[in-house]
Amino acid sequence: YPVSENTILIGHSCGCAFLVRWLGESKEIVKKLILVAPWKIPDENDIFRKEFYTYPIDESIKTRVKEIIMFTADDEEADGKKSLRIFYSALGGKIIELKGRGHYTFQDMETEEFPELLKVILK
Repeated sequence: YPVSENTILIGHSCGCAFLVRWLGESKEIVKKLILVAPWKIPDENDIFRKEFYTYPIDESIKTRVKEIIMFTADDEEADGKKSLRIFYSALGGKIIELKGRGHYTFQDMETEEFPELLKVILK
């Protein structure tokens, strides 16, 4: 799919790390970047994840993305909260913390519905 200044990118967990890295490398300009339960902490002794998650965040992304929104939950894991702080520190944006959503998986949320995300997309 072609990416343009009207594109909305949405990532979940490790997908957030991928999108942020890609935006840093590609220098694309997009309308919105929505990070849901962003993750940037590799598991110990996992070489693949260490290589995947360990990269400097290009802080100029915030000048090429019109709006950055990050979803977290009050009951997200400690490494998820740490990851959120890493991304927010580099990119800024808006943090939305919802109650009882965990890592935003079906198991944690017990539903496939995520109206808050839809609202942010359509705004």
